[in-house]
Amino acid sequence: THIRNSLNETTTIFWGNPEINFAINMTKDELWKIIRDAREDYFLYRSGTTPYYSLSISADTFAYVLPTDLVEVRQLIPDPTATDGTEDYTFTPIDISHPDFIASRLESSSTSDPTPTDFFYDVVASQYDGTQLLYLAPTPRSAFTALLAYVRSLPDMTDDDHTCDLPPEHHKVMVPMAVDWLMKKD
Repeated sequence: THIRNSLNETTTIFWGNPEINFAINMTKDELWKIIRDAREDYFLYRSGTTPYYSLSISADTFAYVLPTDLVEVRQLIPDPTATDGTEDYTFTPIDISHPDFIASRLESSSTSDPTPTDFFYDVVASQYDGTQLLYLAPTPRSAFTALLAYVRSLPDMTDDDHTCDLPPEHHKVMVPMAVDWLMKKD
């Protein structure tokens, strides 16, 4: 409604609802980038009071599906509340094609290896559906919990969804930015 009023088009004549929604979401994404550059931690995932996503690590599994809103992994740590020794595990980010990652994967295929405590990890998008997977090397021998800190994306807004997860002080600039984008069509 605010956008249509700003365009002096109270009914659909030139700009359809799909175009307006597209402009709103383009604006949201642009503001997300600006805010993220200025306040790096603003869009970190939060669950209640914790900034970590709980990732259940299974024995003999090296690939894990990550949340769909994950944009960037900031940190992967063991659960510090664990008391079974897993709280001392380490996780080092490294490219999946790095020789150390590959060597660690090959070594973990031997069942005679002791339980690993130092892991490499990488995040790779599936070539089939874009699902992001976290790969661990070596393969864990037992189940434990790891905590993942990550930057999240914002869902697209729709006709019926007038809520936005941007900081409230930025909501007022969304309408003029979206109108500006739409006026370029004119």
